[in-house]
Amino acid sequence: MSLLDKLEETDMIAVIDREMKLLLDRKSLENQRVERVANANEKDPEAWFELGMNDIEEGLRYEDLAFQKDRLQYIIDHPDEEEVPALTLQLPELKTFYDHALACFDHVLEQDAEYYGVQCQRGICFANMHAYEDGEKAFLQALKDDEEDANAAYNLALLYEDWGKDDKATEYFALAQKLQEE
Repeated sequence: MSLLDKLEETDMIAVIDREMKLLLDRKSLENQRVERVANANEKDPEAWFELGMNDIEEGLRYEDLAFQKDRLQYIIDHPDEEEVPALTLQLPELKTFYDHALACFDHVLEQDAEYYGVQCQRGICFANMHAYEDGEKAFLQALKDDEEDANAAYNLALLYEDWGKDDKATEYFALAQKLQEE
């Protein structure tokens, strides 16, 4: 039995669709729970930070499922092709994950403008939405806040690489490696 036959037999597309729907439903319930906690502790930046981190994590999982689904659909639609081309996704659902995370991180900054890691996480949200200039600003602010933040340097390098600014990417990959070694 070929891979294509197995895919069609198990209807993996439907399985992934159900998992994506469950993730969105769970996101809604989880956000309600965490927002109640955050609203009860409105002045607690840690509660807001945790909510934003949860949105990033679930956004990445949703994106991974969408890529799997698109790859499987491509294989089914193009059974004679040996390689699946690089696929790009523009999912409005992803924007809701990251917009919500950014709103949570804004609450963090309102309570504590120097909360460790929040600028880097904001940069990750912007980078995942391909809002490169905003992501760059956030990562540079993270590095300004902590010149030894290897994670911010590495993620800024990834942003530059995705943005097509290879010289900048190389510069920040080198910086991230240097900071990691220290």
